[in-house]
Amino acid sequence: MVYCSLHPSRHLPDEYVRQPCVELSFFDNAKKATQGEIKSSNIIGPSFCGNPNLSIATPMCASSDSSQTISKIYCHYQGERVTYAGAEALCAANGALQSHPWEVRESRSKSGPCVDGVNSSFHSWANAWCSVQVKIDFESGYTAIVNEVEPDHAGAAQVEPQVSPDTLNFFKTYWTDGIYPSDMNACLNLIAGGASCVVHEGKYCICDTTVVDSAVFASADSSMSIDQLLTDLRTGAVDPSTFDSGTYYSLNCGIEGVTVYSKSGDCSSLASDSIFALTNKSKAYFLKNMHSTVHISGSNDYSFRNPVQFINLVDPEVRDMHYEVDAVLDS
Repeated sequence: MVYCSLHPSRHLPDEYVRQPCVELSFFDNAKKATQGEIKSSNIIGPSFCGNPNLSIATPMCASSDSSQTISKIYCHYQGERVTYAGAEALCAANGALQSHPWEVRESRSKSGPCVDGVNSSFHSWANAWCSVQVKIDFESGYTAIVNEVEPDHAGAAQVEPQVSPDTLNFFKTYWTDGIYPSDMNACLNLIAGGASCVVHEGKYCICDTTVVDSAVFASADSSMSIDQLLTDLRTGAVDPSTFDSGTYYSLNCGIEGVTVYSKSGDCSSLASDSIFALTNKSKAYFLKNMHSTVHISGSNDYSFRNPVQFINLVDPEVRDMHYEVDAVLDS
Protein backbone atom coordinates (compact mmCIF):
# COMPACT_ATOMS: atom_id res chain seq x y z
CA MET A 1 0.00 0.00 0.00
CA VAL A 2 1.41 3.42 -0.96
CA TYR A 3 -0.01 6.90 -0.47
CA CYS A 4 -0.51 9.35 -3.32
CA SER A 5 -0.70 13.09 -2.65
CA LEU A 6 -3.36 14.61 -4.91
CA HIS A 7 -3.78 17.71 -2.76
CA PRO A 8 -1.41 19.40 -0.29
CA SER A 9 -3.68 18.45 2.62
CA ARG A 10 -4.90 15.05 1.42
CA HIS A 11 -3.16 11.69 1.11
CA LEU A 12 -5.14 8.86 -0.46
CA PRO A 13 -4.10 5.20 -0.20
CA ASP A 14 -3.39 3.43 -3.47
CA GLU A 15 -2.74 -0.31 -3.76
CA TYR A 16 -0.55 -1.77 -6.50
CA VAL A 17 -2.23 -4.79 -8.12
CA ARG A 18 0.16 -6.81 -10.24
CA GLN A 19 -0.94 -8.03 -13.64
CA PRO A 20 -2.00 -11.69 -13.89
CA CYS A 21 1.03 -13.65 -15.02
CA VAL A 22 2.13 -17.24 -14.66
CA GLU A 23 5.29 -18.49 -12.96
CA LEU A 24 7.29 -21.65 -13.52
CA SER A 25 6.76 -24.23 -10.78
CA PHE A 26 10.36 -25.51 -10.78
CA PHE A 27 13.42 -23.26 -10.77
CA ASP A 28 17.14 -23.36 -10.00
CA ASN A 29 19.20 -21.40 -7.43
CA ALA A 30 16.34 -21.24 -4.93
CA LYS A 31 16.72 -19.38 -1.65
CA LYS A 32 15.09 -20.18 1.67
CA ALA A 33 12.09 -18.00 2.57
CA THR A 34 11.11 -17.90 6.25
CA GLN A 35 8.13 -16.61 8.22
CA GLY A 36 7.61 -15.83 11.88
CA GLU A 37 9.63 -14.80 14.89
CA ILE A 38 12.86 -16.66 15.63
CA LYS A 39 13.42 -16.80 19.36
CA SER A 40 16.53 -17.49 21.41
CA SER A 41 16.33 -21.21 20.52
CA ASN A 42 17.35 -20.13 16.96
CA ILE A 43 14.74 -22.50 15.47
CA ILE A 44 13.21 -21.24 12.22
CA GLY A 45 9.62 -22.29 11.54
CA PRO A 46 8.43 -24.11 8.40
CA SER A 47 9.87 -22.48 5.26
CA PHE A 48 9.54 -22.52 1.48
CA CYS A 49 11.98 -22.37 -1.43
CA GLY A 50 11.64 -18.98 -3.11
CA ASN A 51 12.58 -17.99 -6.65
CA PRO A 52 15.29 -15.33 -6.05
CA ASN A 53 14.32 -13.49 -9.25
CA LEU A 54 10.80 -12.70 -8.01
CA SER A 55 9.74 -9.90 -5.65
CA ILE A 56 8.08 -12.12 -3.06
CA ALA A 57 9.84 -11.60 0.29
CA THR A 58 11.50 -9.04 2.56
CA PRO A 59 15.16 -8.71 3.53
CA MET A 60 16.51 -10.20 6.75
CA CYS A 61 19.58 -8.17 7.68
CA ALA A 62 22.37 -8.63 10.22
CA SER A 63 25.79 -7.10 10.82
CA SER A 64 27.28 -10.31 9.39
CA ASP A 65 25.92 -13.71 8.45
CA SER A 66 27.69 -15.27 11.44
CA SER A 67 26.54 -12.61 13.87
CA GLN A 68 24.40 -14.09 16.63
CA THR A 69 22.37 -10.90 16.93
CA ILE A 70 18.72 -10.08 16.30
CA SER A 71 18.16 -9.54 12.56
CA LYS A 72 16.32 -6.50 11.21
CA ILE A 73 13.84 -6.08 8.36
CA TYR A 74 14.16 -2.92 6.24
CA CYS A 75 11.89 -1.57 3.50
CA HIS A 76 10.97 1.56 1.55
CA TYR A 77 7.33 1.12 2.61
CA GLN A 78 5.33 -1.32 4.74
CA GLY A 79 4.52 -4.52 2.89
CA GLU A 80 7.27 -4.14 0.31
CA ARG A 81 8.47 -7.35 -1.36
CA VAL A 82 11.82 -7.55 -3.15
CA THR A 83 13.94 -10.01 -5.10
CA TYR A 84 16.86 -11.65 -3.34
CA ALA A 85 19.24 -9.19 -5.00
CA GLY A 86 16.94 -6.38 -3.87
CA ALA A 87 17.14 -7.73 -0.31
CA GLU A 88 20.92 -7.70 -0.46
CA ALA A 89 20.84 -4.09 -1.69
CA LEU A 90 18.45 -2.97 1.06
CA CYS A 91 20.61 -4.59 3.72
CA ALA A 92 23.75 -3.00 2.27
CA ALA A 93 22.07 0.43 2.22
CA ASN A 94 21.59 0.03 5.97
CA GLY A 95 25.15 -1.11 6.63
CA ALA A 96 24.23 -4.79 6.98
CA LEU A 97 24.28 -8.11 5.12
CA GLN A 98 21.42 -10.32 3.98
CA SER A 99 21.58 -13.10 6.58
CA HIS A 100 20.53 -16.58 7.59
CA PRO A 101 18.95 -15.23 10.77
CA TRP A 102 19.69 -16.36 14.32
CA GLU A 103 16.88 -14.42 15.94
CA VAL A 104 13.97 -12.14 14.88
CA ARG A 105 11.39 -10.45 17.11
CA GLU A 106 8.12 -8.74 16.19
CA SER A 107 9.29 -5.49 17.75
CA ARG A 108 10.33 -2.41 15.82
CA SER A 109 12.88 -1.53 18.50
CA LYS A 110 14.54 -4.94 18.06
CA SER A 111 13.98 -6.01 14.44
CA GLY A 112 13.59 -2.74 12.58
CA PRO A 113 10.86 -0.50 11.16
CA CYS A 114 9.32 -3.06 8.78
CA VAL A 115 8.89 -6.09 11.04
CA ASP A 116 5.14 -5.59 11.63
CA GLY A 117 3.32 -8.74 10.48
CA VAL A 118 6.39 -10.98 10.48
CA ASN A 119 4.36 -13.82 12.01
CA SER A 120 1.66 -13.97 9.35
CA SER A 121 1.77 -11.31 6.64
CA PHE A 122 4.94 -12.04 4.67
CA HIS A 123 8.03 -14.20 4.23
CA SER A 124 11.62 -13.03 4.46
CA TRP A 125 14.66 -14.11 2.47
CA ALA A 126 17.38 -16.10 4.24
CA ASN A 127 20.94 -16.47 3.02
CA ALA A 128 20.53 -20.24 2.87
CA TRP A 129 20.33 -22.84 0.13
CA CYS A 130 17.05 -24.45 -0.82
CA SER A 131 16.35 -27.32 -3.20
CA VAL A 132 13.19 -27.62 -5.31
CA GLN A 133 12.57 -31.35 -5.69
CA VAL A 134 10.03 -33.47 -7.53
CA LYS A 135 7.97 -36.25 -5.94
CA ILE A 136 6.93 -38.86 -8.52
CA ASP A 137 4.00 -41.23 -8.07
CA PHE A 138 5.04 -44.62 -9.51
CA GLU A 139 1.49 -45.59 -10.51
CA SER A 140 0.27 -42.45 -12.29
CA GLY A 141 3.40 -40.48 -13.20
CA TYR A 142 1.84 -37.46 -11.50
CA THR A 143 4.25 -35.23 -9.61
CA ALA A 144 4.28 -32.92 -6.61
CA ILE A 145 6.67 -30.20 -5.47
CA VAL A 146 8.92 -30.88 -2.48
CA ASN A 147 11.27 -28.38 -0.82
CA GLU A 148 14.44 -29.19 1.10
CA VAL A 149 15.97 -26.31 3.07
CA GLU A 150 19.33 -25.64 4.66
CA PRO A 151 19.12 -26.34 8.42
CA ASP A 152 18.86 -23.33 10.72
CA HIS A 153 21.44 -22.51 13.38
CA ALA A 154 19.71 -24.94 15.76
CA GLY A 155 20.01 -27.77 13.21
CA ALA A 156 16.31 -27.85 12.27
CA ALA A 157 15.18 -27.93 8.63
CA GLN A 158 11.41 -27.50 8.67
CA VAL A 159 9.34 -26.96 5.51
CA GLU A 160 5.68 -26.10 5.04
CA PRO A 161 3.34 -29.16 4.84
CA GLN A 162 2.34 -28.52 1.23
CA VAL A 163 5.96 -28.97 0.11
CA SER A 164 7.05 -31.64 2.60
CA PRO A 165 8.04 -35.17 1.49
CA ASP A 166 4.57 -36.30 2.64
CA THR A 167 2.68 -33.88 0.38
CA LEU A 168 -0.16 -35.29 -1.71
CA ASN A 169 -0.56 -32.17 -3.88
CA PHE A 170 -0.01 -34.08 -7.12
CA PHE A 171 -0.70 -32.72 -10.60
CA LYS A 172 -0.70 -34.16 -14.09
CA THR A 173 2.77 -34.10 -15.61
CA TYR A 174 3.82 -34.14 -19.27
CA TRP A 175 6.87 -36.40 -19.34
CA THR A 176 9.12 -36.40 -22.40
CA ASP A 177 7.94 -39.26 -24.65
CA GLY A 178 5.62 -40.34 -21.82
CA ILE A 179 8.49 -42.07 -19.98
CA TYR A 180 8.93 -41.71 -16.22
CA PRO A 181 10.33 -43.80 -13.32
CA SER A 182 7.31 -46.05 -12.81
CA ASP A 183 8.47 -48.39 -10.05
CA MET A 184 10.91 -48.74 -7.18
CA ASN A 185 13.55 -50.41 -9.36
CA ALA A 186 13.54 -47.42 -11.70
CA CYS A 187 14.11 -45.10 -8.73
CA LEU A 188 16.87 -47.34 -7.36
CA ASN A 189 18.52 -47.37 -10.79
CA LEU A 190 18.51 -43.57 -10.75
CA ILE A 191 20.22 -43.61 -7.36
CA ALA A 192 22.77 -46.18 -8.55
CA GLY A 193 23.47 -44.01 -11.59
CA GLY A 194 24.34 -40.99 -9.47
CA ALA A 195 21.00 -39.17 -9.36
CA SER A 196 20.10 -37.46 -6.09
CA CYS A 197 16.90 -39.41 -5.38
CA VAL A 198 15.29 -41.35 -2.54
CA VAL A 199 12.47 -43.90 -2.43
CA HIS A 200 9.63 -42.60 -0.25
CA GLU A 201 7.13 -44.98 1.37
CA GLY A 202 7.77 -47.54 -1.38
CA LYS A 203 5.37 -45.69 -3.71
CA TYR A 204 7.21 -42.53 -4.66
CA CYS A 205 10.58 -41.30 -5.90
CA ILE A 206 11.79 -37.88 -4.67
CA CYS A 207 14.59 -36.33 -6.71
CA ASP A 208 16.55 -33.11 -7.07
CA THR A 209 15.79 -31.19 -10.26
CA THR A 210 17.57 -29.07 -12.83
CA VAL A 211 15.74 -26.67 -15.16
CA VAL A 212 16.77 -25.99 -18.76
CA ASP A 213 15.13 -23.13 -20.69
CA SER A 214 15.38 -22.79 -24.47
CA ALA A 215 13.76 -20.89 -27.32
CA VAL A 216 10.90 -22.68 -29.08
CA PHE A 217 11.26 -20.81 -32.39
CA ALA A 218 14.61 -19.57 -33.68
CA SER A 219 12.80 -17.42 -36.25
CA ALA A 220 9.31 -16.40 -37.34
CA ASP A 221 7.77 -16.07 -40.79
CA SER A 222 4.48 -16.13 -42.70
CA SER A 223 4.31 -19.95 -42.69
CA MET A 224 3.38 -19.89 -38.99
CA SER A 225 -0.19 -19.68 -37.71
CA ILE A 226 -2.04 -18.73 -34.53
CA ASP A 227 -3.05 -22.37 -33.99
CA GLN A 228 0.59 -23.43 -34.15
CA LEU A 229 1.64 -20.78 -31.64
CA LEU A 230 -1.15 -21.70 -29.21
CA THR A 231 -0.10 -25.35 -29.44
CA ASP A 232 3.68 -24.93 -29.13
CA LEU A 233 4.00 -21.99 -26.74
CA ARG A 234 2.97 -23.05 -23.24
CA THR A 235 4.22 -20.15 -21.12
CA GLY A 236 2.46 -16.81 -20.79
CA ALA A 237 4.23 -13.46 -20.81
CA VAL A 238 3.56 -9.94 -19.59
CA ASP A 239 2.22 -7.40 -22.08
CA PRO A 240 5.43 -5.92 -23.59
CA SER A 241 3.94 -2.42 -23.31
CA THR A 242 4.24 -2.62 -19.50
CA PHE A 243 8.05 -2.67 -19.71
CA ASP A 244 10.18 0.46 -19.80
CA SER A 245 10.29 2.20 -23.17
CA GLY A 246 12.91 0.64 -25.43
CA THR A 247 12.91 -2.76 -23.69
CA TYR A 248 10.93 -4.50 -26.42
CA TYR A 249 10.59 -3.70 -30.14
CA SER A 250 7.65 -4.83 -32.25
CA LEU A 251 8.35 -6.88 -35.38
CA ASN A 252 6.13 -7.62 -38.35
CA CYS A 253 7.12 -11.16 -39.25
CA GLY A 254 4.26 -11.74 -41.68
CA ILE A 255 2.17 -13.96 -39.38
CA GLU A 256 -1.48 -13.03 -39.84
CA GLY A 257 -2.95 -11.56 -36.65
CA VAL A 258 0.33 -11.81 -34.72
CA THR A 259 2.84 -9.22 -33.54
CA VAL A 260 6.27 -10.41 -32.41
CA TYR A 261 8.20 -8.49 -29.75
CA SER A 262 11.94 -8.84 -29.30
CA LYS A 263 14.55 -7.20 -27.08
CA SER A 264 17.11 -7.41 -29.87
CA GLY A 265 17.45 -8.96 -33.27
CA ASP A 266 14.83 -9.43 -35.98
CA CYS A 267 12.41 -12.08 -37.24
CA SER A 268 15.30 -14.33 -38.24
CA SER A 269 16.89 -14.41 -34.76
CA LEU A 270 14.42 -14.79 -31.91
CA ALA A 271 15.41 -15.49 -28.31
CA SER A 272 13.64 -17.27 -25.47
CA ASP A 273 12.45 -13.90 -24.09
CA SER A 274 10.73 -12.93 -27.36
CA ILE A 275 6.95 -12.54 -27.06
CA PHE A 276 4.15 -13.39 -29.51
CA ALA A 277 1.03 -11.22 -29.14
CA LEU A 278 -2.23 -12.44 -30.67
CA THR A 279 -5.99 -12.56 -30.19
CA ASN A 280 -7.98 -15.79 -30.22
CA LYS A 281 -11.73 -16.00 -29.64
CA SER A 282 -11.77 -12.35 -28.55
CA LYS A 283 -9.11 -12.97 -25.89
CA ALA A 284 -5.66 -11.38 -25.97
CA TYR A 285 -2.66 -13.70 -25.52
CA PHE A 286 0.97 -12.87 -24.82
CA LEU A 287 3.08 -16.00 -25.23
CA LYS A 288 6.74 -16.33 -24.32
CA ASN A 289 9.00 -18.00 -26.88
CA MET A 290 10.32 -20.39 -24.26
CA HIS A 291 10.24 -24.08 -23.53
CA SER A 292 11.18 -24.90 -19.93
CA THR A 293 12.16 -28.50 -19.20
CA VAL A 294 12.69 -30.07 -15.77
CA HIS A 295 15.34 -32.79 -15.60
CA ILE A 296 16.07 -35.19 -12.76
CA SER A 297 19.49 -34.04 -11.58
CA GLY A 298 22.25 -36.49 -12.41
CA SER A 299 20.26 -38.36 -15.04
CA ASN A 300 19.57 -37.97 -18.75
CA ASP A 301 16.76 -40.54 -18.72
CA TYR A 302 13.76 -38.53 -17.51
CA SER A 303 12.45 -35.01 -18.04
CA PHE A 304 9.10 -33.22 -18.16
CA ARG A 305 7.57 -29.90 -19.16
CA ASN A 306 7.88 -27.29 -16.43
CA PRO A 307 4.28 -26.56 -15.37
CA VAL A 308 3.15 -22.98 -14.89
CA GLN A 309 0.89 -21.54 -12.20
CA PHE A 310 -0.48 -18.16 -11.17
CA ILE A 311 -0.08 -18.80 -7.44
CA ASN A 312 3.23 -18.20 -5.71
CA LEU A 313 3.57 -20.41 -2.63
CA VAL A 314 5.72 -17.86 -0.80
CA ASP A 315 3.48 -14.86 -1.48
CA PRO A 316 -0.02 -16.13 -2.39
CA GLU A 317 -2.87 -13.76 -3.24
CA VAL A 318 -6.59 -14.53 -3.47
CA ARG A 319 -6.70 -12.80 -6.84
CA ASP A 320 -4.15 -15.28 -8.18
CA MET A 321 -6.49 -18.13 -7.30
CA HIS A 322 -9.19 -16.40 -9.37
CA TYR A 323 -6.73 -16.14 -12.28
CA GLU A 324 -5.91 -19.85 -11.88
CA VAL A 325 -9.58 -20.87 -11.95
CA ASP A 326 -10.31 -18.62 -14.95
CA ALA A 327 -7.40 -20.20 -16.86
CA VAL A 328 -8.72 -23.70 -16.15
CA LEU A 329 -12.21 -22.75 -17.33
CA ASP A 330 -10.75 -21.22 -20.51
CA SER A 331 -8.61 -24.27 -21.31
